[in-house]
Amino acid sequence: MLEGLIRGISPTWALRRERARTRLELLERGRDSLRRYEGADRGRRTAGWLTIDGSPTSATRGSLHVLRARSRDLRRNNAWAKSAVEALVSDVVGTGVTPEFQHESDAELRRLKELWEEWGETTACDADGGETFYGLQAGVCEAMVEGGECLVRRRLRRPGDGLEVPLQLQALEGDYLDTFREIDVPGRGGARTVQGKVYNGFGRLEGYWLFRAHPGDLFAPASSDSVFVPASEVQHVYRRERRGQVRGVPWGASVILRLHDLDAYEDNEALRMVVATSFSAFVKDMDADASFTEGVPAGGQPNALGQKMDMLQSGTVELLPPGKDIVFPQVPQNEGFDRYATVQLRAVARGYGLPYDRLTGDLSKVNFASGRMGWLGYQRDLERWRRFILIPHFCDPALRWWLEQAFVAGLVDDEGLDWQWIPPRREMIDPRTEVMANVAEVRAGFKSRSEVVQAYGGDPARTIEQLARDNERARELGLVLSTDGANEDPGTVRGVNAGAGAKPPAGGGGEDDEEDDEE
Repeated sequence: MLEGLIRGISPTWALRRERARTRLELLERGRDSLRRYEGADRGRRTAGWLTIDGSPTSATRGSLHVLRARSRDLRRNNAWAKSAVEALVSDVVGTGVTPEFQHESDAELRRLKELWEEWGETTACDADGGETFYGLQAGVCEAMVEGGECLVRRRLRRPGDGLEVPLQLQALEGDYLDTFREIDVPGRGGARTVQGKVYNGFGRLEGYWLFRAHPGDLFAPASSDSVFVPASEVQHVYRRERRGQVRGVPWGASVILRLHDLDAYEDNEALRMVVATSFSAFVKDMDADASFTEGVPAGGQPNALGQKMDMLQSGTVELLPPGKDIVFPQVPQNEGFDRYATVQLRAVARGYGLPYDRLTGDLSKVNFASGRMGWLGYQRDLERWRRFILIPHFCDPALRWWLEQAFVAGLVDDEGLDWQWIPPRREMIDPRTEVMANVAEVRAGFKSRSEVVQAYGGDPARTIEQLARDNERARELGLVLSTDGANEDPGTVRGVNAGAGAKPPAGGGGEDDEEDDEE
């Protein structure tokens, strides 16, 4: 009514108002287009892009079993998937992430190390009796990479079982977790069960619903139901890709289809090469009225159409009758196979988190600089997976379980006890350069000797003890160089350094020279 009144009184005024309104609408539309993300556009380019903005649990619900089954099938039947899993296990765990104990009492420390060697470095720690503690580390990492997750149960043993520390560990695949347990319990203050994991009203994990037998076992009881196991008895090891994620997915989930398609492509290429190397020919009748068998030897083998076929032999020269022509098939050539396979395998390697050369073993395009840069980046990933997944979710809890049982049995005193985990030995790319760099960092005070030893997978305390024994033995055999008969360098041995061009320090063997020699 107001707009109609204005138009009736002053059309010019109404036109100015309409222009102003149109400008405002255009301005607002432009601001909206500037504020939004291009990736959220709903135009032609994204017409076929189907996405669901779901929770971390809804993303795995219904998909986890299929992803896990396909990932395992690829590892069984695809060399690239097998290589990816085994490479990751070898690089993350290697020969084992070992504990280095510290204790106020040297006698207690020695006793602690002996107990650990008897338990952790033998199969006494494994409930299945097949692995050492470091073998269990590799098994847990393997199950996590291939199937997405692994469960580790604490198994307490009786005194009569013959174990000095009455504890064993049982590693289970993620299949044991009853995914279809989804229960909300309003009467318990908001407690709920999400994909087999039970949480209280504050979101704290209380336990797991675990099957007594593997649900995929053909001989498992059909009526086998899951049982509740407290969270204190189980460790759930998996990589969390989203906050709030309660189940782990296979590490190669993003490249499962790519691997499947690449496998089919390689099979087709192999078949093409078989056809290309199978020399064959077709005899063609120039006369439309000729029979199939005319001009073909009587002993020829019939094909599916009843036509007789002949076989080419080495050095055969066969004269065809009039009206016959011979045609050799032209097998299609594929010039882009290597390029396509390389691109796909690079994507597969990144999907698993591996360098391309580590997945394929192809070092043809790698030089020292590029290899070192790639290895350094990969080392950061390995350290992250150890520190954020393997150590806090398996190594530390398992060691605490062991210490608890050892303390209850009266075998150790945990007063003043501490430990740290030493990664597996890292092989040097350029030993001479890297050793000299470590020596310079130690001398400059940027790094301790213990840190250098730990970086290469060694135990600093054990290394110092071994050096002391070696030096003492060298002194007994008279192999230690002496500068003036008074000051000895405990790390310099006759015959070794002499061959390397080393010279005794000149002068009186002062403090600076002695410190340099010790370094």
